[in-house]
Amino acid sequence: MSYPLNRLKIRIIPTILCLVFICYLILAYCTSLYVTVPVYIPLLSSVPIYNNQWQYTPSPLAQPNPNLNAAYITLVDGDRKSLDNLRMTVRSIEDNFNKNYYYPYIIFSADDLSIEYKELVSSLVKGNVLFEKVSSPEYGYAKSTSFFRSFLATKQLKNIEDNTEKFRFKSRFLAGTIYNHESLKNIDYFWRFEPSTEYTCPIEFDPFQYMQDHGKQISFSMASFEQPETIPTLFKKVMQFKDQHPQLTTQVNSIMPSMVDNGDYNRCFIWNNFQIAKTSFFQSEAYQTYFKFIDKQNGIFYERWSDAVIQSLAAGLFLTKDQIHIWEDIGYRFNWYYKQCPKNDLIWTKGYCKPSENFENSENSCTAYFK
Repeated sequence: MSYPLNRLKIRIIPTILCLVFICYLILAYCTSLYVTVPVYIPLLSSVPIYNNQWQYTPSPLAQPNPNLNAAYITLVDGDRKSLDNLRMTVRSIEDNFNKNYYYPYIIFSADDLSIEYKELVSSLVKGNVLFEKVSSPEYGYAKSTSFFRSFLATKQLKNIEDNTEKFRFKSRFLAGTIYNHESLKNIDYFWRFEPSTEYTCPIEFDPFQYMQDHGKQISFSMASFEQPETIPTLFKKVMQFKDQHPQLTTQVNSIMPSMVDNGDYNRCFIWNNFQIAKTSFFQSEAYQTYFKFIDKQNGIFYERWSDAVIQSLAAGLFLTKDQIHIWEDIGYRFNWYYKQCPKNDLIWTKGYCKPSENFENSENSCTAYFK
């Protein structure tokens, strides 16, 4: 009787060990921020699986273009989904453009990003990646904001998209306080991107250099209409600012008439989830005076003013049409429905988009207002 039992033990024990090992790998796979397994297996430390030991080391930003300093910038969360979205967009930028230029990235976050998170992002690029932690007062409520009134506003707008505290913190940061951050002081141009977006065609020119060569201050790809419930008093406040500071605003060849119908704001705004801009415009006395005025109105929190709408109206106040550029030759996609595909056959046929699917063809687009 003992002989069959011993044979059974010989078979069962290896099976159990294999199952335990498989469970261990599955657990490691699921708990890692990114889908991977540990570098070394415990008890078998001499057997490496991968070389990624999460040893991210920050380094000074290297600038590849002798004519200008530029960087990609974005604001991220520290969770796994955000990491996946960030990696997807960084990969898209690298594959379609930056693999030949090596411009650096500056990644802002209000969360404490892990070493693993930083390594998994920086491993995608050949240039530098700088991670910056942001906190109050640059990220959060303004000093004059009433938390109670902000809470009530959130409840009143409960059916409105992006009606969250985090969205408001993000809007305030990206509308103004970010431009005073130390990391942007020596950056001439920035390319702002949103994680989860994609660039759908090869970019065979340098957009940063184009901006400099043609005297452009800001640029964008799409424009649409803001929800009226989110900005009931914004335009009135902007006009108050204009009346108080006539010396700061432009009166010639402005885009403001494109955003005004019968004396009221038509809610058309420039998207900035893909935005290439001259940093000094947002750091200028005119823009910073404007943002401080907007910030004191607390409309970001008491209504739901977004950074994109705030910046669009600023462009109408301070810039001329020839200082603004629309990227019609860069393929771009946001949330699948929102697409911009170059109409030039020599460009779009090299990518994976169709001009016939452009968001500009939709009645919800107002990009044509700025042409």
